[in-house]
Amino acid sequence: MAEPAEASPGGSFEATPIAHFTVPWGAQEFQLQQLAFRGGGARLMRLRIREGRRFTVIDLDAATVRDLARAMGAWAEGELAAARS
Repeated sequence: MAEPAEASPGGSFEATPIAHFTVPWGAQEFQLQQLAFRGGGARLMRLRIREGRRFTVIDLDAATVRDLARAMGAWAEGELAAARS
C-alpha cells in the first residue's frame, strides 16, 4: 500500500512518496518524492538522503532527473557488465 501524500509545513505543496532505498553497506537511506504545488506549476522530484541524523534534500526538475537517470544507468550497466566478465 502506498504511503499517503504529506503537506508541506506552509501548505504550499504535497509530497507523494515514489520510492525508498537503503544502501546495503551503510546507514544511508534514499527517498524519492513527487512535489505537487497547490497553485499549479511544475512538479518536482525531491531526493532526500538520510545519513544518521543528517538530511540532504535536493529538488529536481524533470529534465535533470532524466539526465541523472541516464548517467546513473549507463554507469550501472558498465559496472554490471564488468562484473560478469
